[in-house]
Amino acid sequence: MQVISIKYDNKGKRLFQEVKDGFMAFDGLFLSALISEFKETILGGKIAKIIQSEKDELQITVKKEKQQYLLHLSANPSIPLIYLSNKGKTAPLTAPNFCMALRKHIGNGLIQNITQASTALEEEGLERVLLLHISHRDEMGDYSIKYLAVEIMGKYSNIILLKEDFTILDAIKRISSVQSSLREVLPGRSYFIPDQFHKENILRFPLENLSSFLIERMKGKGAEKPESISDALFHSFSGLSPLSARELCEDAEVPFDKDITVLSSSEWENIITKVHALRSKIHNGDFSPVILFEETKAFDFSAFHTIQYKGNPRFHEEAFSSPSALIEQYYGDRKSVV
Repeated sequence: MQVISIKYDNKGKRLFQEVKDGFMAFDGLFLSALISEFKETILGGKIAKIIQSEKDELQITVKKEKQQYLLHLSANPSIPLIYLSNKGKTAPLTAPNFCMALRKHIGNGLIQNITQASTALEEEGLERVLLLHISHRDEMGDYSIKYLAVEIMGKYSNIILLKEDFTILDAIKRISSVQSSLREVLPGRSYFIPDQFHKENILRFPLENLSSFLIERMKGKGAEKPESISDALFHSFSGLSPLSARELCEDAEVPFDKDITVLSSSEWENIITKVHALRSKIHNGDFSPVILFEETKAFDFSAFHTIQYKGNPRFHEEAFSSPSALIEQYYGDRKSVV
């Protein structure tokens, strides 16, 4: 992440960090908002058409109940995205090999489920990995399940086709051991999500252990000074961006820059209460996507309304009817939407 500027109020308090490409804004919470939208629209739909408009971009046409949806997937290293749009892409004259593999294995398939992965693939989490569960009839006439994994991981983003046992069939970007020491992405290899930062799944973590866990984790890293509560949450749990970690603290009425070693028991309880509330919002699909502005300049976006900038006259937010509409607006304004 490249920080362009850090802004302060007249008391020297940091207001926000501006990120060069908006990548951190697309956190696991925002992916959850998209999945909630997809479950209301394309879940149960039939994959009618697949095109690979660019070397790292796909458009999947999904038909459901006389409606047609265009699902755009991009593993572009600068702007990896997932969203629904009415704007179609042009298919190349010759379909690339990966597109042909998708047509063979999931063409005319039904989207049976849409989930968000954790590093433990058997449970749902807040990693920036979407899994389309697709049933498809093979050449023998038998049904099988395939997964299409869409990884929103910056320059490591990828779109990977998987068998039911999570063996890789193919990928839009094949990665050899020469290219990456963390993971090969090649046909026949077992699929897994790299756990480079060893973050916990906030949807499953036993919250009664939160304070002791964060303090012991900080000590284990040999930090020279205590971490703030927002930094500790961001560094310890997948799915949170710096913005959403600060927002969780502000919602709990705990200063986001307060050292975790001096939080009171009531402040820890407030944090835990708000994590429970966050879990409920995710479970119920209770999202309210917004773009954040400083004056006329959009600098971030969020899956939820924000409170940390309230009272700052230079700040406002714009609400959107869906996270896909937000994505088109946010990146379209930058003339970069895929």
